[in-house]
Amino acid sequence: MSYQIIFCLSFLLILNYCSSSLTISKWKNDEQYRTISNHTLISGELSYTAIQYLVEKEEWEDFQSEPNLVIQDLQLEYQKSRLQKLALIIAELSYHLSQKEKDYNLRSLQYNGTAFYYSYAYLFFSHRTGSPQFLPDYRRACDYYNRSLSNIVNSLRARKLSTDIDSLEIPMIQGNIHVEWKKPNLNYFPKNFENVHSTYDYKVGGLSTYQSEYGLGVPIVLTSKNKDTSEILELKNIYEDAVPATLFIEIAPDKKKIPSSESIADFYAKADVFDSLKINTITVGNHSVPLETDFSTPFALLMYDREKVSGIAATLNAQVLDQDQGLYMLEAYQKDKIPVVFVHGLFSSPYTWIDMINYLYGIPEVRKKYQFWIYWYPTGNPIYYSGYRFKETLLAIQNKYDPIKTNPNFKEMVIVSHSMGGLVSKLTALSINEAEWLQSIIVNVKDLEKLKKEDRELLKNMLHFEPLAFAKKFIFIAVPHGGSKLAEKWWAKAFNSFIRFPEKAWGGIQRILNDLTYKLSLSEIQTRSIPTGVESLRPDSTFISVTRNKTFPKDVSFHSIHGVSENLPLLSRKKVLYMFDRTEWESSLGWSDSVVDYKSSFLEGAESNLVLRGNHSVHRNPLAIQEVIRILKEHIKQD
Repeated sequence: MSYQIIFCLSFLLILNYCSSSLTISKWKNDEQYRTISNHTLISGELSYTAIQYLVEKEEWEDFQSEPNLVIQDLQLEYQKSRLQKLALIIAELSYHLSQKEKDYNLRSLQYNGTAFYYSYAYLFFSHRTGSPQFLPDYRRACDYYNRSLSNIVNSLRARKLSTDIDSLEIPMIQGNIHVEWKKPNLNYFPKNFENVHSTYDYKVGGLSTYQSEYGLGVPIVLTSKNKDTSEILELKNIYEDAVPATLFIEIAPDKKKIPSSESIADFYAKADVFDSLKINTITVGNHSVPLETDFSTPFALLMYDREKVSGIAATLNAQVLDQDQGLYMLEAYQKDKIPVVFVHGLFSSPYTWIDMINYLYGIPEVRKKYQFWIYWYPTGNPIYYSGYRFKETLLAIQNKYDPIKTNPNFKEMVIVSHSMGGLVSKLTALSINEAEWLQSIIVNVKDLEKLKKEDRELLKNMLHFEPLAFAKKFIFIAVPHGGSKLAEKWWAKAFNSFIRFPEKAWGGIQRILNDLTYKLSLSEIQTRSIPTGVESLRPDSTFISVTRNKTFPKDVSFHSIHGVSENLPLLSRKKVLYMFDRTEWESSLGWSDSVVDYKSSFLEGAESNLVLRGNHSVHRNPLAIQEVIRILKEHIKQD
């Protein structure tokens, strides 16, 4: 083959190699959006924007081999140009490199420090290249700021980060960020917190919704090793186990000139920790900035593994839960917030409220005005005894937090209850003399004169109820005001035989009743005089007969939510959900939630009656939760 032919063939091959094959096809199911939106936070791969920039600068290959040198060059370039696009590219490149590091070593901290600074620079220091609210890069910069700061927290936590410090230093690829650490702006602040956790590190399961809000800053959970102990036995301050907050670091504008063309000046910043339940927006320069918040993760960490004893076990043996019985505060007491107390039902525990409380935290106007408490009690105890303990606990808390009884927010307490919890809680709103209980069983009221003074006082404390002035609104959900026929079944009677009362409560009452009813055997006293929580639910029980027709004080309002298992009639939505008319009530006497009949859960005088399709666990129904939200918002307006 001649030289000329070889040359021509080679030339044609070169031409063919340099040419490209143009194709066109259709994307599938938003594939185009996912492709152009792809970046490190989504897939771990660099965005086409970052790669294109490096290719145009002929630094793509250098980045593969000497990434630190390339980023240092880009840092110097940014300090001269203040180009917004370049700031985001540096942030992405640095974050991309941090993800390739193992653990939270020093190199990882430098990469995250660089990503953190330049994402902030994109948002606040750069020359604007468009309207940020219409640029997807703006949200991306927020994410790089939050995620890199989260990684910085983890790196510093590995180095024993504490809130009991004055300053800290965040290294960058070139330069450092000197951070002034301010005392956290929290309602609850002990001497120091044991640990700082980023909520990004936790995957929460078991909640039907995830309550969070987008913004700037890292949602964190602070845990304390200095427990805020209470002198009230039945007041459990568990909030120190998981305090929700947002960490935000504001970087000061760099007004100094670069010392040389080969180095970057250090930067200065201040760190703030904000209470997520109180502060959700801050001002940075002239900008109003929403804080990123996470309410579900701190709540999950607070409640996780909290149920030491199951509701059924506690029902059978009240002694095992007696020391844990009481009011659990989910946040430090705040006098500018109205208390909302949740009371669970039979065989249950505070866990039954996690979906509702989690949802309430996600409603800004609700969490701003209300604080949430949960009451835990053994449901096998006599209901009047549980009501007595509940009443005494609330009074003790009032004496602690509002001793002179002038706080208008404490005076507007709301009590939300389910099933038996409604019978326990409504004793705080009724007037009942101890003689009413005794007359309805086997005791001659005149025999009370035989008792010693201390025994007479014990009976009065346990059986005498007067409305608490600060309990203003009740929300009853599937509450058997008229009892439940299931409590009459054979299995309910068999279950009663296994229930054991707490010794300290039963011992004193047994001795008193022996004095009053000496002709009766111990078994008769137990079955006839001191009914268990299950027996008290019988429609013909002493508790139901005494409380069924009691009226509430005029200044106390209540709402009812009912579940109906049967098919609801084809009425309008308003009539199905809200029933005020007595005729409508009488036409629905056959309705039931499979545990409580509507006839039993209906209580005359309710401000609203919400009827929902569902079983006895209707309190977990999203529509029931929305109704509670509506009532709480309405209560704020009336306040």
